[in-house]
Amino acid sequence: MFEQKGFVISPLKLITSVIGIVTVLYLMFICTIGRVSHKNKDFEIIDSTKVQIVSQAEFKGKYHDLIPSLFKKDSIPSDSAKITVIEVVTRPAVGEQNDNDILDRVEQFYYNTYDKLLGTLAILLSVFSILIAFFGGLIPYLRASKAEDQLKRINRKMELQKKSADRQLKEIGAKQKESQETANRLNELISSFNAFIEGYEKRISKLIDKGRRIRTKLTKLVDTYYELINVDEKTVKMLKEYVDNTEMLETLGESLNADDYLFRALYYLLTEDEESFHEEFSQCVNLDKTHNPYATVADTYAFKGLHEKSLVYYDKAISIDSNDPRIWHNKGVALMQSDQGEKAIKCFDEALKLDPYFLEALFGKGVCHLTLGQDEDTIKCYDEATRLQPTNAKAWYLKSCYYALNNMKDKMLKSLSTATKLDTDWKEMAIKDSEFTAYWDDPDFKKLVE
Repeated sequence: MFEQKGFVISPLKLITSVIGIVTVLYLMFICTIGRVSHKNKDFEIIDSTKVQIVSQAEFKGKYHDLIPSLFKKDSIPSDSAKITVIEVVTRPAVGEQNDNDILDRVEQFYYNTYDKLLGTLAILLSVFSILIAFFGGLIPYLRASKAEDQLKRINRKMELQKKSADRQLKEIGAKQKESQETANRLNELISSFNAFIEGYEKRISKLIDKGRRIRTKLTKLVDTYYELINVDEKTVKMLKEYVDNTEMLETLGESLNADDYLFRALYYLLTEDEESFHEEFSQCVNLDKTHNPYATVADTYAFKGLHEKSLVYYDKAISIDSNDPRIWHNKGVALMQSDQGEKAIKCFDEALKLDPYFLEALFGKGVCHLTLGQDEDTIKCYDEATRLQPTNAKAWYLKSCYYALNNMKDKMLKSLSTATKLDTDWKEMAIKDSEFTAYWDDPDFKKLVE
């Protein structure tokens, strides 16, 4: 990826340069510093000096005898390089020297020394130039090698990064494509969902209206049931309709309330499905902790004539709430119908304690006393009823029944006349009632009920 530029020395050239420099330095040492020293035989005067550069052949021919045998092989270079030679000419110090000779020699020595100094400086400059050239090439070479290694490492890293970047770009492209496809599918789903929601809301609105209509119908069925005097096939059909409608509400997603579970339980009670009855009734009492579910079931058992079961549920209702006079009354009626008059009277008394104007309790108590042959207590109950509510037709009718059974015609006719004046429906009841059998042919009685 990157190209190396600049001064670069190959390893072969570097080795060759080093060998050459070492050879030159060695010859300089042999020819100058390492030359053979003069023996101190006699004091000699330096006459002159001369520096010259000769070839290998000239050096061997002219100065062969001057080179010690030890250095003949190793001291002479084997290549064609020039050889620097310094000649020193001396002579023995004989005779007296005059001043001019001394000055000439000193001057000559000065110049010879100057020449040698210049030659030495030239050699040193050459050596330094070679060293500078060597290190000037070596240092950039080392730096270039290091830089080259660094560039190679950088190249490898860059290649790896490039491969990684390419791979990531491909992954990003694939993900982008996948995201676009997902976005397209999401848009389609959103459109479908919006259409579904629109249709769903319309359907839900219709179902809500239907649920309201069903709930209104169920409320009417509940009110009708509580107004029943006895249970027959019509009642069973009505409760079956209630079950069907509550199942429809469950289908619409509406949760059922305590009344729903109660009347479903009553349906299964009347159809003698004990398992379903207990299941629905347990759901009811979990939602309604009052005495009402138990009282309603007790009344239903009483309608069916199952007084023993009804008494169990009346007792459970009273254990939850003993302040409801109607429960005491209904329990008294169940006891009365099961020939337990004394217990029934106690229940009617409890109801009258809670509500002294509860005439139904007085009527039931009067019937129990009548059944037990307690005539005086019976008439007291009916007298109390007519005293509390003089306009109550039923109270006067029951009072006339008591007088009819005891052959008290005048009081019977007077009481029956008051009842029929308050409510003419009691005329038809008197014609059918067995208490008045002895008076059906009586003209006064006929005149009264016609």
